[in-house]
Parts: sequence; structure tokens; C-alpha cells
Amino acid sequence: MKSSTLTIERSDLAVLVLHMQTMRQNIKRGLKANYGAFEGKQKVKSYDDTKRLLAESFEDETEKAITLLEDQLDILNSFLEWYVPELILEAEDEGLNLSDNHSLNALERCKKEVALLFYQGEIEKAGYHEHK
Repeated sequence: MKSSTLTIERSDLAVLVLHMQTMRQNIKRGLKANYGAFEGKQKVKSYDDTKRLLAESFEDETEKAITLLEDQLDILNSFLEWYVPELILEAEDEGLNLSDNHSLNALERCKKEVALLFYQGEIEKAGYHEHK
């Protein structure tokens, strides 16, 4: 299975893992509702494995290079593509200043890095090659 390397700041990684842990029960219910009991259970396992990998990668270094398998990158991208916009909407509804929100800014940086890796992989899978 193909893997990708995610480079992420330690502080951003901490915020990401915290939010993934906080949202676990909601994710579990959503995955089982969307994918059915069997496939949903597999997706939850992938989510948990990804969260565990990220948590275990949290060491003293300021920037982390984390190797993610294709399914881990997929579940992480799906989570961030859903979660960050939901968080922004909720914050806007409550009238919060988003520009100074450390957690939200960290999650947006994570979302950007993960999406970049994810879509690079999708382009490679599709067999796109630049012509020079």
C-alpha cells in the first residue's frame, strides 16, 4: 500500500489529536450511519489507528514527519474536510473572532497539508503526467 509523509508542527499535531479524540464518538456514529455496520466499523478502526499514530508521533521535536498509509491519509483528509468547515460555521454563529483562534488556525494548517498530500496521491493514481 502506498504511503505519504505528512510534515506538521508539533503544536498543530497536538491540536489535531485533541480534536480527533474529542470528536471520536460523533465520527463513530457518522461512519456507521454512512457506511453500515461492517464497513463503518472498518472506517472507525482506520480513524482510531490514524489518531493513535499521530498521538505516538508527538515527541520533543518542533516539526514532525509522519508516514501515513493511503487509508490513513484518506480518513484524515475526510475528517478535516468535514470538521474544519463545521467548526468555522459554529464559531461564526457564536460571533467568535476566527483570526486569533490558535486551535482553528492549527487545524486549517493541518487541513491544507493533508489535502495537498491527498490530492497529489489522487493525481498519481489517475495516472496524470505533465508533458514537457
